Amino acid sequence: MTEPAKPPPPPARERLVVLAKAPLYGLVKTRIAATLGPDVALAVYRRLAARTFIEVAAAADHGVEAEARVTPDASAIDARTWVPPRIRVRAQGTGDLGDRVRRAFDDAFAEGAERVVVIGTDCPAFTRRHAIEAFAALARADLVLGPATDGGYWLIGARRATPDVFEGVPWSTPGVLAATRERARAAGLRVFELETLADVDTAEDLDRLRRSPLGQDFRA
Repeated sequence: MTEPAKPPPPPARERLVVLAKAPLYGLVKTRIAATLGPDVALAVYRRLAARTFIEVAAAADHGVEAEARVTPDASAIDARTWVPPRIRVRAQGTGDLGDRVRRAFDDAFAEGAERVVVIGTDCPAFTRRHAIEAFAALARADLVLGPATDGGYWLIGARRATPDVFEGVPWSTPGVLAATRERARAAGLRVFELETLADVDTAEDLDRLRRSPLGQDFRA
């Protein structure tokens, strides 16, 4: 007599999403490449992404559902070669950065998640602790932001769809964080902010990282 099929497990309440570029020569860290060359830029990107995924995989080991959304979309087929097995892989889809971040939230909520946090791969100081803090803050806040020193943010989290915060934001400029704060206030959202950390996007950012305690892996 066969045993009845077990019901599928319930969806994870918390989802951590990484927006990542495939490590393709000449297509990553282009501002670093413009100064130091594409070989250095690719090596830096690989190290940043690997560091991020180590922390995300550790969060997944503690019950958080982890997902990597990669671009270009066609690279999702080969992403398992650089994304750890504990992390699900999907394509980011089309549109600007705001469209792709919003899609990550919309899909997660539609699939049963109750708290969603989205990060990139540019912040070497990010750790699993920051993800845990962000999810905890969403118990009382509608939106969580991790401010970046360049005027953007290295993390954004929400406990429900918040499309207004992605409208009219000047993506890839120093005005991203200020615009997001303003749209959150206009929408009546309660906002919690984590500590301010540095992204690595330029040769100057890389130089500062190399001179910091976190920079050992980036000095070669």
